[in-house]
Amino acid sequence: MMPTWVHSVDDEGISPDLALGFTFPMRGVNWTHIAVSSNGVVYLTDGTGAVGDPRFGLASTANLVGVLGDSPRICPFSSDLMASMVSPWDIRVDSSVPGEIKVTWVSVAHYSAGVPTTEDFSMSARLTSNGVVEFAYEGVDYGDPDANDFVAVSAGDGVAGPPSPSDLSTTADSGTHEVIYENGWGLGFDLDGLAISLVSNGNGGFASDRSCRIARHEPFGAGCYDLAREAFYQEFPDASVASATLSGNGILMSPTANGYDVSWNPGLAAALYVPPTPGATLLPVLQANQVTFTPSVGFPTPEGAVTDLTVFGNGIIAFGAAPVQHFGWGPFVPSMFWDPHGGVYFWHIYNEEEGGDVWAEEAGGVIYITFEDVESYPLCTVNPSTWQLQIDQATGAMAMLFVHIDGNNSAVFGAYPQSHLIGFTPPGISQDPGPIDLVADLPMTTMSDVHSLELSATPDPVNTATTGTTIVYSIEHAPEISNGAGVAVGVVAISLSQTTTELTGIGAPGCFAHVGGLDLTLPFGALTGTTPTVSLALPAGIPSHTVITGQAAALVAGANAINLLTSNGLRSVIGPN
Repeated sequence: MMPTWVHSVDDEGISPDLALGFTFPMRGVNWTHIAVSSNGVVYLTDGTGAVGDPRFGLASTANLVGVLGDSPRICPFSSDLMASMVSPWDIRVDSSVPGEIKVTWVSVAHYSAGVPTTEDFSMSARLTSNGVVEFAYEGVDYGDPDANDFVAVSAGDGVAGPPSPSDLSTTADSGTHEVIYENGWGLGFDLDGLAISLVSNGNGGFASDRSCRIARHEPFGAGCYDLAREAFYQEFPDASVASATLSGNGILMSPTANGYDVSWNPGLAAALYVPPTPGATLLPVLQANQVTFTPSVGFPTPEGAVTDLTVFGNGIIAFGAAPVQHFGWGPFVPSMFWDPHGGVYFWHIYNEEEGGDVWAEEAGGVIYITFEDVESYPLCTVNPSTWQLQIDQATGAMAMLFVHIDGNNSAVFGAYPQSHLIGFTPPGISQDPGPIDLVADLPMTTMSDVHSLELSATPDPVNTATTGTTIVYSIEHAPEISNGAGVAVGVVAISLSQTTTELTGIGAPGCFAHVGGLDLTLPFGALTGTTPTVSLALPAGIPSHTVITGQAAALVAGANAINLLTSNGLRSVIGPN
């Protein structure tokens, strides 16, 4: 089974319930599902959702134990985490080994208020059907003296925790306490490069043991080429400029085969705006709530039909039913591209609690979402705005109508400016194309993003004196060899060394070689739209810590002067478990 990427959002996200495929015993209950938090926590569930997830991760012993009814929590490293700003980020769930499931957080970082940091890290949690939990860590320092980080297993449910942390880098036992944890790494993280096993100790608590680094696959570097073409946006940091630019005007989006013709239309709001009727549905979005509206008829998009809209109090209309990634208060451009729902963005710090109404209605084959005289923060300032999104249910055409956008520039709580983020992303994960000037750069035509070649592998390269592993490499986003050919063709190169060599000199600018040689080549071919795979059988007896490096390359006519695309590198560390 291929890995499932459950999150491409990084801030305060939690996945839907994912079936284990087996039962995991804890506290007399055989749990059947997990939910995965972007902040480094796996919750055991019965399929009805995680209970008691603190928004910013498990940052205290109170968070570890929760309250009565809270889900058990398994925490390889929890803090207020965010995506790395320098490395590709993901959360992967791999159930390719029967009776096991492994969750890997790839390239996460401590929350840094949007300030780029090179200090990122990866970790994993593996659960097995016999109740064993195993955490694994890279050989880097995870600790942050300014953060309260936790590694833990807890039965949740408000159980009593131990009075002090354990040292999980040695053998530890929580006795009768149904929580075991370690924190406080201001002087250096002591679990780096280790695998930690946690098992039931027979007394209601947990016992830990350590081993050397376990087998794993580590992606590094990047493939070529990413082309961001399907989204657009403009951010207005100044509310008065937003008001002067937007008020009375609008944007029309007419569907094409794989995108939209997008145009700026002065005076469009006055021409097309339809006030809510008595038959409209009032949506209690308050300030930052999300409410799902399900029209009687959905609408088409190039990515497929949309049957639900989730409306946020901060001016985002997401394609799909809740729960949708919580976007927070003020506009933050990366958030547009973190959630696979996609949506239309009139993003601003609106506050329906202070005044105004948000309506949903369908009439004459059109869906209307209207923010009518909705106030903005700060409080005690009269600053209402009215805008409307119209969606044609037959064609999927959309109109963004800015009837009146208030220009008050007062700061929120003395800190947050009255910015506006206006834009669109289709359903599915999109790439950031960079900002445009709506007035100067429209019209434009959007089309599907092009994603760089991506290499992954399963299962982990476990190897002992008597057993080996067959690694299956998967090549995502492999394009057809030439227009209309219908097949993708290429090779996975395997090497015992690695490099990072830019290929401009041989005619592939923006592409890199990540393997240090061609010790073995595994050709692939597959129909376009499928995921090519190749296999490598590792014999028994390979020494632990042996590293092999893999990289995919695909032949694509016209991609560059040498008709070649390369993937990220994949470093596979062989280990006994």
